[in-house]
Amino acid sequence: MVTKKKELKAKVSGVLLTAILILTMMPWHVMADDTSAAEGTAAANAATTESEGVSSEAASATTRDAAQNKPAAAPATPAGEKPLATSASSKKVVKASVKVVYKDGTPVEDGTAFTLEDPDNNDQKDYEVKNGKLELQLISDKQYRLGLSWEDEKMDTHKVVEADANLGTIPVAIASNGKTLVWYDRHNKKLLENKPVTTVTLKEIEDNDETPSEPKPAEKKRVEKGELANVRDIDVTLDDGTPMPDGVQLELIDMSRVADWSYEFEKYTVKDGKIHGVKMKAETQYKIGMDTANPSYSDYTIVGAYNSKHLMRIYARYENEYPLYYDYDEGIGAPEKPIAKLVFHKVKEQSELENPKSNSNITVLKVSDGGYVAKAGLPFRLVRKDNGKSKVIYSEQGEVTINTEGNVPYELKLDENDTYVMKNKIEFTMKQNKQGKYNPIIEGYDANDINGYLQCSAIELVRKDGKKPGSDIVKPGENTGNNNIEDCNPCGECEDCAKYKPEQYAKIYEKEKVILKNMPVLRKSGNEYKPVNKKVTFIFYNATTQTIETKVESSNGVLPDVEMVKGNNYIVFAEDGDFEMPNAYMVLNKTGEKPVPSKDNGRKVDAFYLTLRSMYVSNPEAAKRVAYTLPVFDKDHNPIDGVNIKFVSEYDEVTAKVNEGVVEYSLIEDQNYMVYVDDPRYTIDSFPMTMKDKSEWGAAKYAFNHFSCGSVNELILKPKSEEGKNNTQLIDIDNTTAVTGLHFGNGEYLVSVRKLPNETVKGLEGKDYEVLDIDMINMYRTELSKLVRGNFKISRLVPDGKDVKQVYYVDKEGKLVKVPFKQILASDGGYIVAFDMPSMSLYNNVIEYTDHKQAEPEKPVTPAEPEKPVTPEKPVNPVNPGNNQGDNNSTQPNVPTPGNNGGNTNVSPEYYVANGNLAWNGDDNGLLIVVKSKTDDEKTFERFKGVEIDGKVVDPSNYDVVKGSARITLHASYLRSLRPGKHAVTARFSNGSVNSEFAVVSRAANKAPNGKATLNGKNIRTVVKTGDSAGFEFMFAFVIASMLLGVVVAMRKKNA
Repeated sequence: MVTKKKELKAKVSGVLLTAILILTMMPWHVMADDTSAAEGTAAANAATTESEGVSSEAASATTRDAAQNKPAAAPATPAGEKPLATSASSKKVVKASVKVVYKDGTPVEDGTAFTLEDPDNNDQKDYEVKNGKLELQLISDKQYRLGLSWEDEKMDTHKVVEADANLGTIPVAIASNGKTLVWYDRHNKKLLENKPVTTVTLKEIEDNDETPSEPKPAEKKRVEKGELANVRDIDVTLDDGTPMPDGVQLELIDMSRVADWSYEFEKYTVKDGKIHGVKMKAETQYKIGMDTANPSYSDYTIVGAYNSKHLMRIYARYENEYPLYYDYDEGIGAPEKPIAKLVFHKVKEQSELENPKSNSNITVLKVSDGGYVAKAGLPFRLVRKDNGKSKVIYSEQGEVTINTEGNVPYELKLDENDTYVMKNKIEFTMKQNKQGKYNPIIEGYDANDINGYLQCSAIELVRKDGKKPGSDIVKPGENTGNNNIEDCNPCGECEDCAKYKPEQYAKIYEKEKVILKNMPVLRKSGNEYKPVNKKVTFIFYNATTQTIETKVESSNGVLPDVEMVKGNNYIVFAEDGDFEMPNAYMVLNKTGEKPVPSKDNGRKVDAFYLTLRSMYVSNPEAAKRVAYTLPVFDKDHNPIDGVNIKFVSEYDEVTAKVNEGVVEYSLIEDQNYMVYVDDPRYTIDSFPMTMKDKSEWGAAKYAFNHFSCGSVNELILKPKSEEGKNNTQLIDIDNTTAVTGLHFGNGEYLVSVRKLPNETVKGLEGKDYEVLDIDMINMYRTELSKLVRGNFKISRLVPDGKDVKQVYYVDKEGKLVKVPFKQILASDGGYIVAFDMPSMSLYNNVIEYTDHKQAEPEKPVTPAEPEKPVTPEKPVNPVNPGNNQGDNNSTQPNVPTPGNNGGNTNVSPEYYVANGNLAWNGDDNGLLIVVKSKTDDEKTFERFKGVEIDGKVVDPSNYDVVKGSARITLHASYLRSLRPGKHAVTARFSNGSVNSEFAVVSRAANKAPNGKATLNGKNIRTVVKTGDSAGFEFMFAFVIASMLLGVVVAMRKKNA
């Protein structure tokens, strides 16, 4: 008799089974949203927008009076104005809508592009008109500038009526509790809530005035390049014709020296409407006018300067003649235009002060002589294709630096010289990518295609004499100041990235020490420099090895002797409450010599120059920190709230909370911090972030991604379930060791493995072991990269005839610390050891070995089923490491190649592959593998755990598995990533596993990311990303169905 209770359970069971069938048959791949992957957080190049002024910090460091000044009291805020909020809690991401019309009131056409510029972060984002409106997304209480996009064709024919006359854009902001965009008062840093910006109006552009200049003098005496030329007195007038008042100060800035942190600008005072006694190096670019620290900066703007309201480019060529106008596009090669008069405008409104919007960019390109560093001094010519103007740029050692403008087509040529011709024609246009950054894009490529980034491809040269390249290569360990530690560019998958040899980064392991002796510590007093008698602390940070090496204290204006590594790049910080100093970037090559600034080619550093702070700082360490703000989004670009972001360096850790889409934090300048998410819901593709001072390029301080050296403009968080899916793998030059755990970038990073003498560790005397220094290297900066936190997985080939007994790392006290490990059977019968590390480049590893013990092979068992299993070519031996395995039984779910089977390989006779001759011929159906059990086949599907190919765990999204024994179908999209030939496959179950192999007969055009590497005939797969998203919808349905099925089975077992 069936009770009602059992009858009810039976009905529920039936309903659940029906639900399972419906779920598995539903077209999830059609119903799922087609959402694209989130954009990368780092800009694709190291290009930095050039501004015409030198940063206020750098300027004030050279002009500040020795006396301390008390800060003025803040003025009262009038009605209708709101001061800019500074607290993190008040900021959030806000949406705003703005109408866009022509002057006659008709709506502007859909698709017209506008740019919303973030001047604080030097960032831009484009929006298109839709239904006559712009839908903007801003961080509250923060200034922006809204104007036509340089990409839009209307940029040449129209302007914004409401725009600031000097900017060409509208300075705007929005309050955290506001819904309407308002005008932003930049001078007083206030939101003008009584001046809403609800409509943007376009009108046609009228003709502009020309730059004033004097006729060219008749007779001149030319001065040799670099020699000082005396310049004629220059008139200084206002635009109404009256002379500039006496006593007004002008700065003359040598642009070849702005990277020199000790350089102070020349200053001239107007007298009788002129400046007198000006001297300039011939054929060298200068800027003249009023820098940000000038007392009259807010009172005047200069007339006729290119893209600037404060500084004009000039140069000198002749003795006792007027300076000449320096043309932005042609430099000193342009027709001569003498500047006999400097004309200034008296400012009536503060809005007149700001420079026009600029999209000029500096990009460093690599110059290759057959794969070697090309010699310096090569005459490259940069040609503007829109107007035919050109200028010659001389290369440095293996590099040429170009300064270009957005949306302008260029051609880069090599002028006649004795040694080289260019291999290929180079044409490009500065284009803006999705992140709003301009990059030099090779003709024929899209702005968002990294393969078209000019900086990712070296400029290939061909020798005229046909000689073998390499005679001009820079010797490792020698640093003459040409290797700028700031010089780094992102790179895509370029061929040269895999060609780095250990000698090219040998300076990282340089052992020779040199002594910095008798370095003066000075401060400016009046017109002279005097010793700083107070004891001041200086910190020497070795940027090449990412290590704080020394803290020293000056005495009576002199540093004690400081030991440094020869040829390494150093950053020197001053840490004092009374005095400050811009970070000094330097290299020392010989004891007793003055160091070479690594930011200025070949110039000696004769002293450390300090300036008095405006007020005493009780915590100078905190004063070194750089405050910064970043928006934080999910992968669909929705603002995130309430998540903790961690910034972790070897010497510091900062936790900052995201508030309504914004994170505000403060990091020590020039240290590398790993970025993590401390929240169970989210993850991030972690990367090392560095706060950098780019004031020597006329810019501010920025956040940089140390993997690519691109700027960081936002943080994109992803669901926790996607953690590690974008990880890539690096293999050392000898193809013996592989590392994974992060997305390391595309080519600019490598893993270095060095075997150290056994005597470097204690405690294993008389035993068989090797000591390994496994380091991550940033080759665009030639620096060690310390990744202080993460989940890194390292695998290394085990020498023939050996088993691994234990793996260790050596801590800072020299003690051996055991590391969980696995010894894994590779597809060719060799062995691989795989182990985890929580960091990279911090600790050496030790692998202890024993002699290999051969295990008895298992005899094949013929199954009772009619299907005959595939017989392996040779018996597969289980791993038998021999002695105590320590912690080698811990889980190892995702070991990098070469090899991984998640544990010691024990092939169970319980399972066999029922369909033989496995091969995939390139079709779209994938590859079916049927696994059966000889004793309990109805439970085969239930016991299924996963699949490994060539020892690497395959992500479940790359295959389907269904009941009927266990029918595993490898997706075609995954199979296309494998090289042609045979591959080992392992199917894992809760009570055993089975090994087999299959062949990839042919393949589609897409190739594996990094091909293959071999060592002694052992095939090693490289960089196979197992995070393909194909099949996710089915797996989602499958997981739900499996859960429901489990409920049904449990209910029926209970009723049985």
